[in-house]
Amino acid sequence: MKLNLTIPSSRLHEKVDSEQRKSTCHSSNATISISYADARRKLLLLIIMIELVYVAYMLVLISPVAAWTTIGKKWPSPPYPNLSYANTCDGTEWTATETSLSDWENIDATNPPNFYVYDPDNPNEPHISIWDPYEPDVTWDGRAIIWYSGDWIVFVEIQINEYYTSTYEFDKVRSVAGHEIGHALGLGDESEDKAVLMNPNSARRYDEFGIYKPTQDEVNGINYLYGG
Repeated sequence: MKLNLTIPSSRLHEKVDSEQRKSTCHSSNATISISYADARRKLLLLIIMIELVYVAYMLVLISPVAAWTTIGKKWPSPPYPNLSYANTCDGTEWTATETSLSDWENIDATNPPNFYVYDPDNPNEPHISIWDPYEPDVTWDGRAIIWYSGDWIVFVEIQINEYYTSTYEFDKVRSVAGHEIGHALGLGDESEDKAVLMNPNSARRYDEFGIYKPTQDEVNGINYLYGG
């Protein structure tokens, strides 16, 4: 049984004030010594807490799985890494999509995808179909519709919405296409706050972060899915 899944895209700073110690003629040496010891212990505890927070913060930053996710499906092998595609987009959408396919082929992964043009004489359908509908009544500029059986992807349809992309500069269309190809390979959407290709918000992904091709995060995801 084939099912389908549609995926539309749409310093920690601590300040410690030093505590001034005051002595008067009425204070004994013993009293001054105890106050200093208490203050020193509290300061040491505060320093330790700050260091622990900093270490935790750095671990989040360097974690290799801090961003990428999957859709829970992937291509079997074969056909992966050799995936056929039919691209019937026009103009800029066609060129940007072809460029995005090359971007993905050239990632520094252990087993990157290899896309080849579908032979229309082949009795079987292509693995990936790409086209550019004109849909003014929707909010997505690109989407991937994924057919799967069990844990395996069997067919993907990528739609690049020309209603929006016709107003985009080339690399923004490339960003949209690259994002949807990521879904076609089995990667999921990420947080809109992350500077990665799988950020689902095109305005933030491209206009704010300037991302239009796979980052190291996507490479990590592909290595997880297909060996690495």
